[in-house]
This record gives sequence, C-alpha cells and structure tokens, in this order.
Amino acid sequence: MTAIFFALVSYVGWASGDVFSVLSSRKTGTFLAAFWTDFIGFILLSFFVPFFLQDLKKFNLEIFFVTLVLSVILWIAWPIFLEAMRIGNSSIVGTIAGSFGGLVVILSTIFLHESILPIQLIGIIIILAGIVLSSLNFSDLKNKKYIENKGTLLAIITMFIWGIYFTFIRIPTDQIGWFWPAYIALATGTVIMISLAIIRRKNVRKIPPKQYLNLSLASFFTTGGTVSYNFAITQGLTAIVAPIASSYPTLFVLLSRFVFGDRLTKQQWLGI
Repeated sequence: MTAIFFALVSYVGWASGDVFSVLSSRKTGTFLAAFWTDFIGFILLSFFVPFFLQDLKKFNLEIFFVTLVLSVILWIAWPIFLEAMRIGNSSIVGTIAGSFGGLVVILSTIFLHESILPIQLIGIIIILAGIVLSSLNFSDLKNKKYIENKGTLLAIITMFIWGIYFTFIRIPTDQIGWFWPAYIALATGTVIMISLAIIRRKNVRKIPPKQYLNLSLASFFTTGGTVSYNFAITQGLTAIVAPIASSYPTLFVLLSRFVFGDRLTKQQWLGI
C-alpha cells in the first residue's frame, strides 16, 4: 500500500511539474528551463543531505558508476522532453513520454525478473495502442508522413530513455536507498548544464523575473515526483509502481486543456 501511495504522489507531482515546465520553457527557452529546474531541484535536495550521510557507507565503485551513468541518461531526456513540450502539442507529448511505464514493465520483467500479471499485460497493450493513435496521423500515411510533428518524435525518444532510467534505477536504490540516486541525478544535471552554459557562453540569469515562480514550481513538483518514485520502488515491485506513476498524462491532459487550450482530434483523444 505504501508503494501505491507514493506512486500516486509521483503521478500528481509529474503532471503538475510538466504544466509549469511547459509554461517556463515557452517563455525562457529549452536550455534555461532545463538548467533552472535541475539547479533548483539540486538546491532543494541539498538541505536533506545531512539526514542521509550514513547511507554513504553503502556505496561502492560499481554502484556509484551505475548511478552516474543513469544520471547522465536522465539528464539527456530532460531537455529533449522540454523541447518536445515547447514545440509540440503538450497533451500528445505528455501522453507519449509518460507511456514509459509500459516499457518499464517489460524491461523489469526481463532484467529484474519481476512477473507480469495478465491485467498488466493488457495495460501494456493499451499503452502501445495509445501511442500509435496519438502519434500517427493516419490521413497522412499516403504521403509517407508517419509522425505528427517533431515534438511527437522527441516525445517517443523521451519515452524510451525514461523507460531505461526508471527500470534500472532500482539497482542503486536497492543498494543505497532512494535519496542518493535522485540527488546524484540532479547534481549531475546541474554540473553538465553549467559546463554547457560556459562553453556556449549562455547567460543563465537572463530570464524574465516572472518565470522564477514557474521554474521553482516545475522543479519542486518534478523533483518531488522523482523522489517519490524512487521511494515507491523500495517498497514494492517496479512493475506495479511504474504503470501507476507514469499514467500521470491523464491528469496532465486535463490540466493542459485549461492552461494551454490544446485541441485534439477524436483519434488523439482515443489514443490518450
């Protein structure tokens, strides 16, 4: 029951975080939105470091390497997702990217040896069908235009990256707990973004003052959702937690209808 509760916390956190991420990325651009959401999340979790210092004893070189690689993988997905949200239909992008739960169930079954119940298999089939319906425009098939737009393609890439990350993050969380994998991911993303800002000579402080609130809320909810997910998989099976948490697009779609006024075709509504 604890795992399901925190999976639902992730559900609400990720849906809410995506709304504020879209608002900020469309005003500040993908790079600045990615930088500030990572940086603010890193600062927020830094206040909790003293409470988890004892878990550092559980680290070894292998676990640290796995955690670092997964952190880089997670960072790669974040700007791709924000760019997809910025240029694409937020409802469709959010739905496709959030479908990573189906991939997590498959990967966790193969690599983590978790069993799939018949109802979960049905869920995976529904997710895959939803991706096809929401991402393909069948009227354009004759013209060989298979993908709705670039934002949809980036959303599919994000889905696969998140599927890999949220499957294998169980390896370090089982060893060192739920906090450090999330903290290392944010620290890694912050270091990479600062390095890129220096190389590209980006002024990371050049953002409209009004966007600090959106960026802060985006970081708060997104970070909270990820931390809750990490904790949830320490309490239950990944194959159970991931489908619940990753179904957050159902809430995001409802929120985006009010915030962004996105219009969807009947086919895309069916897919979602």
